[in-house]
Amino acid sequence: MTTETTPLMQVYLSVMGDFDPDEFTVRVGLTPTRTWRRGERSAVDARFAGRTVPVCDHWAFGLPEQPAFYLEPLVEEVLAETAGQLKVLGQAVTDLGLNLELVVVAKWDPATTSSPSLHLNGQQMALLGAIGAALDIDLYADP
Repeated sequence: MTTETTPLMQVYLSVMGDFDPDEFTVRVGLTPTRTWRRGERSAVDARFAGRTVPVCDHWAFGLPEQPAFYLEPLVEEVLAETAGQLKVLGQAVTDLGLNLELVVVAKWDPATTSSPSLHLNGQQMALLGAIGAALDIDLYADP
């Protein structure tokens, strides 16, 4: 009998546009898990170090990549950690003309792993809609 591995998922709120991520952090009262500035060569991911040059500023808050079959509890955790600041975040994005997304990255090997469950409940969708967030789901089914 073979043991099935667990997919890897990452979930985060992503803000992109033309802005100062440090000023945005102060305004929304949340410490980001990652930021970058337009034109800044990134060394965050060794695979892309020095090769990628962002075309916009970026601010992200969320969870690191982790083994998980179910998306819903991960989204719940991100929303719970930002609960007191979600309206402030949504208002800042609107005021500054920025783009806000809930980003989901899911990776799995179809030969050894079941695909992840990408389900959101109605309350989660309503909260994301209330702050003007789009949903970006990136799926990587690589053997």
